[in-house]
Amino acid sequence: RAGLFTLFLLTLIIIGCSSQPTVRNYFILDYNPVPDNPQLILERPLPYRVQVPDTRISRIYDRSQFVFRYSPHRIEYSANDLWAVRLSSAIPDILTKHFVTYNTFAVTQRDFLIERPDFEVITFVNQIEMLRSDYYRAVHINMDMFLRRGHDLTYLVRHSFDREYEVFTDDVEIAVQNLSRIIKEETDLFIEKILYHFEVLSDENDN
Repeated sequence: RAGLFTLFLLTLIIIGCSSQPTVRNYFILDYNPVPDNPQLILERPLPYRVQVPDTRISRIYDRSQFVFRYSPHRIEYSANDLWAVRLSSAIPDILTKHFVTYNTFAVTQRDFLIERPDFEVITFVNQIEMLRSDYYRAVHINMDMFLRRGHDLTYLVRHSFDREYEVFTDDVEIAVQNLSRIIKEETDLFIEKILYHFEVLSDENDN
C-alpha cells in the first residue's frame, strides 16, 4: 500500500509539472489621432507651454489588472489580462501625442524640468472597465478633462463624459480598442472646447 501511495503521489507531481503555464495578456491604450474635423488642426498653434501630468485614477481602477464589472456591487480583477503600462501614464501619453499631432499648443510635454508651463491638462478617470452579465458585454469609461491655468490653478475648460459601448464579445483586446476609440473621440471634443475658449473657433465656423 505504501508503494501504491508513493506511485500515486509521483503521478500527481508529474501531471502538475506537465500542465501548461499560465498565459498572461498585456494591453495598452493607444490610437492614431486622425481628426474627424480638420478644423481642429491648427496651422499656427496657440502660443502656450502645456504640461500633461499623470492621470489621477480612482483607487478601484488604479492597478495593473483589467477590471470586469458584473453588477453595481461586484467587480473582478483579471489575473491574466493586464495593462502593459499603468493607466496613470498611458492616458496622458496618448493625450500628449494627440495635442502635438493637432498642433494645438506651441509646446506640449509630459514634464517641464526648468520652465513653468502656462497651462496644465488635468485628467481624472473615475471608472474604466468591461461590463459583463448573462446577455450583455460592454466597455464603460467615466472621465474628466480640464485645462488649468498654471500660475493660479484656475480651471478654464472642462470636458466630462460617461460612455458605455456594447461589444458583443468577451475579447479584452476588442474592449481596449473601443476604450481607446472613445478617449480619442472625447479628446477631440475637449480640444474643440479649448479652441472655442481661445476664440480660434466660433459659431461662425459652424456655418
